[in-house]
Amino acid sequence: MIALLSFASGCDEGGHARENRVMVDTLFSGSGTETTIDTNGDGIMALFVTAHGRIEGLGEINFTEAAETQPTEPVVSCTTPNGGEGQIYELVTGRLSLQVENSGDIITGEFLSDRQCFPVDPQADSEVSFEGQWIVTGGTGKFSNSTGAADFKGSARILLSHPTGIFVIAGSEHRGVIEINQ
Repeated sequence: MIALLSFASGCDEGGHARENRVMVDTLFSGSGTETTIDTNGDGIMALFVTAHGRIEGLGEINFTEAAETQPTEPVVSCTTPNGGEGQIYELVTGRLSLQVENSGDIITGEFLSDRQCFPVDPQADSEVSFEGQWIVTGGTGKFSNSTGAADFKGSARILLSHPTGIFVIAGSEHRGVIEINQ
């Protein structure tokens, strides 16, 4: 797990120095499973993922997301990370949160894109690749008025595949900027 963080300082209305920009360059790893959420009624359920990482200066971070994707129309073929036959899925909708463990403050976000190469026949040990972008929509505590964006990419391995759902482990790299507007 790699995490880099730097702060750029500014001044508040009283002329006091404050930290207002977080440069995020980190890896998260965790697991996920399908939910009962299907916002567009196509029978493909959103995936709920929990992950963990560390950002120097903020500490331990708990990452949570719920994202729904669907196959492109027309179908676009791809090759999965482990060489299997796949097809491209794209974002329907998705939200995320990053919780700083030592303070409890939360950064909230929304996915702008999430493009996946998903196995045509998902089985145990099948792999998925994904990449996209999310924006910061606010948060709690010191992040309540935050803005910003990050790009991400990563992969997941399906541990269990069943007609009722899947269970995956995943790792992803996130790079971007969070503006803290207090």
